[in-house]
Amino acid sequence: MTLKTFTLFALCAAPVLAQNPVSAGQKFLYEMVRNNILRSAEKVPGE
Repeated sequence: MTLKTFTLFALCAAPVLAQNPVSAGQKFLYEMVRNNILRSAEKVPGE
């Protein structure tokens, strides 16, 4: 993720975070972990 993309995401997510910070924070963490798992799975060689 480039800095420009991250900045755009942060600006768009700001109103959502203000509405419900607990849910938004948990969703962000879930998506981050999910993306890490998917990237790791893509690196595993096939049989």
